Amino acid sequence: MKITGIEPQKKKGRKNIFLDGAFAFGVSDENIMRFGVRIGDDVTHELVENIRIADEFSTAKKIAIRALARTMKTEKEIRKKLSSFGFGDTVIEATIAFLN
Repeated sequence: MKITGIEPQKKKGRKNIFLDGAFAFGVSDENIMRFGVRIGDDVTHELVENIRIADEFSTAKKIAIRALARTMKTEKEIRKKLSSFGFGDTVIEATIAFLN
């Protein structure tokens, strides 16, 4: 697969990634920099999945931190909040470990 386009989203700090001419997924600017993603790069399915997981984890961390900034929450409340956003167990566990 080849990255054929990187376009800004309406949401600030995020980009759309196009693989072989078709939209593939959205990703934060932070993860584009972290993985060194550029137009013309050949990417494997494994790299794409790693980028998606890293982006999901980044989003979960931001949601958890925003929730904690308002009021203190228990671990159970944070788990419930992240689950309500549709995050899987792996991302939730990694976020809880990050917060600890």
